[in-house]
Amino acid sequence: MTSYGIASELRSIIGDALRPGGLALTERASDYCGFLQKDKIIDIGCGFGATLKYLHQKYGCAVYGIDLNISEFSGEFSFVQSSAKELPFAADSFSGVFCECVLSLLSYRNKALNEFYRVLQKVGFLVISDIYLRNPGKKQKSYCSHASSCLSGAMSREEATDVVQSSGFDVLLWEDHSDALVQLTAEIVWKLGSLDMLMNIMMPVNCSSGDKQSARDARPGYFLMIARKKQGI
Repeated sequence: MTSYGIASELRSIIGDALRPGGLALTERASDYCGFLQKDKIIDIGCGFGATLKYLHQKYGCAVYGIDLNISEFSGEFSFVQSSAKELPFAADSFSGVFCECVLSLLSYRNKALNEFYRVLQKVGFLVISDIYLRNPGKKQKSYCSHASSCLSGAMSREEATDVVQSSGFDVLLWEDHSDALVQLTAEIVWKLGSLDMLMNIMMPVNCSSGDKQSARDARPGYFLMIARKKQGI
């Protein structure tokens, strides 16, 4: 997760991974994809570099991070300050692209997915984990639609699958990990003192109480998706 306003308030509670499931989902995806030593991996919205460090130490991958803010990174790994809609890398460069709890934050997700497709090798993998709406019919179309947050940018399972497939990918795996979101939410609420305090952090400041209730009614969940370039394209 790459939102530093949220990170500054939650980092001390949930650590550098800053997302449901933490590095357990990163490991699940990496084992599924079969990443090996020297495979080149790029992490989109790499935050404090937790995924990069993990992939390098456990799998020996050559790792690269992209984020809009790199002021807190050390020189241990390669970091580039850039948006996801114009990646400064050549085509067919990477074995894997990780986009963990970031796609829902992007107002230009189609451009970003096109870039992920461009920089991935033909047999490379796209790994996405993110918030999704399990009851999307309850989401009010107007709630904070002009602002960027995990919840306001969340899609349904069908929407997330469609947007990835329309960018030239085959979806190989979809797993629901909403239990990880529930567990993380409970941990944060315990530390903060109330669910309202968490919603105040996760939703933009200009969202109304009705907006926040609408987000709750949409039953946010969490998913892991793994995709690959469609064969023959």
